Amino acid sequence: MITLNSDKGLTLVERWDDITARPGFDGNLDPTAVELESILGSYVFRDDIICALSSCRQPHGKGYLVKAKNGRETNIGKTAEGSTLASTSRHCVRPKIGTC
Repeated sequence: MITLNSDKGLTLVERWDDITARPGFDGNLDPTAVELESILGSYVFRDDIICALSSCRQPHGKGYLVKAKNGRETNIGKTAEGSTLASTSRHCVRPKIGTC
């Protein structure tokens, strides 16, 4: 299940394909080349999703959907290592998912 935060409140998305079909989604993002702008949502799946950070690319069952300052969106596994984006995202998550 995916929970997205928007100006209209929280939205539940059931299919991962709906996320990857978003116009700004980037499934292979270099975390050293972009800065995090905001946390868009979080996901929890029984089957793991490959982390989109080029420095990780490991499967994770939980993670975050984030937006970079360049407008690209991507997913970060909850335990993605070696990434400023991943490190920042873990510290930015609040009870109600919001921006950093």
